[in-house]
Amino acid sequence: MRVGIDTGGTHTDVVLFDEKNDKFFVDKVSTTSDLITGVLNGIKSILQSVGVEPTNLEDFSYSTTAVTNMIVQREKVKVGLITTKGFRDILEIGRAYRDWNIYDIQMDRKEPLVPRQFRKGVTERVDFRGKVIEKLNEDEAREIVRQFIKKGIESIAVVFLHSYRNPTHERRMKEIIQEEDPNILVSLSSEVSPEFREYERTSTTVLNAFVQPQMIRHLNSLREKLRGININCPNYIMQSTGGLTSFNRAQKKPITVGSSGPVAGVLAGRYFGNLAGFSNIITFDMGGTSTDISIIKDNKLSFTIESELDRFPMQIPSVEFNTVGAGGGSIIWIDKGGALRVGPKSAGADPGPACYDQGGRYPTLTDANLVQGVLDPAMFLGGKRVLNKKKAEDAIREVANRANMSVNEVASGAIQVAVSTMADGIKFLSVRKGLDLREFALVAFGGAGPMFASMVAEELGFPAVVIPPNPGVTSAFGLLLADISHEYVITRVVTEDMLPVNDVNDIFGHLEEQAVKEFEQEGIGKDRVIMLRTVDLRYFGQSHELNIPVKSGKLSDSDLVSLRAEFYKKHQEVYGHYFDNKPVQYVKFRVTGVVKKDKPQIRRSTSFPNIKNAKIGSREVRFQNEILKTSIFVRDKLRPGDIVKGPAIIEQMDSTTLLLPEDHAEIDPAGNIIISKR
Repeated sequence: MRVGIDTGGTHTDVVLFDEKNDKFFVDKVSTTSDLITGVLNGIKSILQSVGVEPTNLEDFSYSTTAVTNMIVQREKVKVGLITTKGFRDILEIGRAYRDWNIYDIQMDRKEPLVPRQFRKGVTERVDFRGKVIEKLNEDEAREIVRQFIKKGIESIAVVFLHSYRNPTHERRMKEIIQEEDPNILVSLSSEVSPEFREYERTSTTVLNAFVQPQMIRHLNSLREKLRGININCPNYIMQSTGGLTSFNRAQKKPITVGSSGPVAGVLAGRYFGNLAGFSNIITFDMGGTSTDISIIKDNKLSFTIESELDRFPMQIPSVEFNTVGAGGGSIIWIDKGGALRVGPKSAGADPGPACYDQGGRYPTLTDANLVQGVLDPAMFLGGKRVLNKKKAEDAIREVANRANMSVNEVASGAIQVAVSTMADGIKFLSVRKGLDLREFALVAFGGAGPMFASMVAEELGFPAVVIPPNPGVTSAFGLLLADISHEYVITRVVTEDMLPVNDVNDIFGHLEEQAVKEFEQEGIGKDRVIMLRTVDLRYFGQSHELNIPVKSGKLSDSDLVSLRAEFYKKHQEVYGHYFDNKPVQYVKFRVTGVVKKDKPQIRRSTSFPNIKNAKIGSREVRFQNEILKTSIFVRDKLRPGDIVKGPAIIEQMDSTTLLLPEDHAEIDPAGNIIISKR
């Protein structure tokens, strides 16, 4: 028995997989202000419904928005930053450009997570080759730590210049901190992000230091409460790279799990897209708070080594995705210019949309879909929650009165605004890279994704939409598809001629030794670990690098020639050109240690169509300005080969799928709904 749990803004999703009988069970409960309570509620609910004892669980995998929530909500954590003297303001200076809107001369930068009074410089200096220019002044260092202790600092980020090349001073700084107070948490940039680019490395290390105290408490508490209900199996948490790691390792480097929920969804989106016969996929994960979008081309995930968390840069490997502030709980409002807007603020789970009847006063997209007739008030979450249509109408009416519009006009308009916003989010990742969306399938999931997917596909010209069997818990299912992985990196900024093949072999050998040692500490033998190598290359003088795969084993000079050829090929794909007469520069060497886990398999059914049993009636639904009689189907009763023609609504416990009037959908052998848009 294996369980995957994804806790997000509105709901906590649970998937239980019975390997012995090859069966899946799903559940969905409300997220609570204390995330752990919602997690425990979800586990208890699914175990009781299936009749499984907690002691039967052999594997627990978890993804959470906890890290993101801590940053966005500015948890009250006292963090200090110790850096090389003269660099205490690196967080303020950042990069010499205005992000988001380069034309906004009045734009305010986000306040750094560490106030200036808690940022201190210490005398020390190492050059870019790793040579010590000036030794660490230990008396200064100790005095700074004592000042921080008096001010109640509980977590310290240490970021020294060029420590990625020589971490000696950072390591000594950590020893001094622990000598003064062993209870203070320490994040070293040479451990969190041993890569060059001072601002990004500092930001990443500070983010890690900021969330570490809370994440340690969060994961310790979750582990203890799981044991309290007799769940004693190994505990894993999803990382931003798409691999699982242990709770212990995540507590040391919590920033690596910052995007765990969305990444689990991408893994599952690829899985179900493949079952439907597609290798070019755009995943569309629309939950209660936001929509996460990612690209999978030729069955390969898109990765980035530079991302952002609440507009703070992070320098860690991550599956690339774009987050749009539109979800089922996104609030509908009128801006100062009188325009109808949706999001990015959300009603969350408590009080939630107005129709939840929990005190929520603001109208949301869920309220709009209820008013339009898309949602059945008695069948939300399979009947677990009854929606109040009058409360939804009243909340929308307040906006309608300010905009001089009718309730239906606001509801319909808000849905169209959200569709346009999400379409723009998809174009941001795809069209700007020269991708033709007519060659991709849109795999839609999340509680709200299937309601909006067909409209988004219509707007962008997708040929097909894939709705997985249990779209509302797809991210939780993705946790069961992930392997265990650890990432390791070394920065060496040198041209090819300066680094002979023996040195390259030594670098990869050192990284692989690190991986083996850490896996052995977790009880995993060397024979189970698969080593994946890559190297970041660029032309000399270029600002950004490209990540290129490297073969395993001992490398030869001819292998390095092949590596350069792969770099030319990748440069052509990304930028449209390459130069075969310019020097190529190594930047970073990476090793990922992977331990494979058994993957669940969806059974392909050969049942004959029985569409009549699945249709349970019809109701009037508003499609923009047109009201149409719409057939209602129960998803659980649809079988492979069944064909559903729009307009139609397909209901299930965890989501609702909307088919537009011209849509033609078929259930494939894996249970996916395939909506044809051509």
